[in-house]
Amino acid sequence: MKVSQATINFYLKTSKKLADGSSPIMLRVCYKGFKDISSHYSCTVKYWDKKNQCIKKGYPNFLIANFELNKLKNKIIARRDEYIRLGTEYTPQMLLSIDESKKCISNVVSELIESYYTEKELRSSSVVSWKHSRTLINEFHNGCIITEVDEGWCKRYAKWLMNRGLSDGTIRTRLGHIAAIYRYACGKGLCDMSNYPYRDWHYTHKFKIAENIQYIDKRCIDVMKEYFLSLVIKKKSKRMFTYIDDGYHTRTGCLCCIFGCWVIIFKVLVQLTFVC
Repeated sequence: MKVSQATINFYLKTSKKLADGSSPIMLRVCYKGFKDISSHYSCTVKYWDKKNQCIKKGYPNFLIANFELNKLKNKIIARRDEYIRLGTEYTPQMLLSIDESKKCISNVVSELIESYYTEKELRSSSVVSWKHSRTLINEFHNGCIITEVDEGWCKRYAKWLMNRGLSDGTIRTRLGHIAAIYRYACGKGLCDMSNYPYRDWHYTHKFKIAENIQYIDKRCIDVMKEYFLSLVIKKKSKRMFTYIDDGYHTRTGCLCCIFGCWVIIFKVLVQLTFVC
């Protein structure tokens, strides 16, 4: 049967299995031959709606994935219709030329960021934020490649951002950009999701406190407690004691170093409570 115009459809490539057991969703253009490209999304057979060419409800992030799939398909259809309107002969390669994913892509994180916001056609305000992230990454680790980004790298980057005095919200945004770039790079075949840096770690208030606290051994606290008490009380027996004359008021004066030590101990105990 002769095809008068190009047809654009999605299909699940079940012959290929990814690390999580899902299969890639491919876009195929048929017109005097055919051409396939990856949609950069995947799905399991159970959740793939073959008739409607979309991901069924219940699969993680199915709404976002379906939105992006429709966006990609509509872009190709609009390009096809424009060629038809102008009366220009076209091929599947011409329809997919802008969206072709198999072109050479650098694995340097800063260059991946530029490719990401260019390909996604983000708003100008979002592009500014992404450019700032690229600048920070170049300052922290110039020339970093995506395979170097692991949990340890992200922790060091988070601590570096904290030392620069950035707010929690800003730090989460910068780390979120790293997560997005890693997933983007996985879709390009530059890395593997099995090494995803945020699989077992996330930036939280607990991490922030833990990075800034200097722990003190419990035995040290007990010794300091005994020393302080020895200055203000006089033991007569195991359960009997008397206060030393003016000992308490003298030793707990605001300018007393012993009193200052107890203020520090109280602060440490409060922080330990939040961390533990």
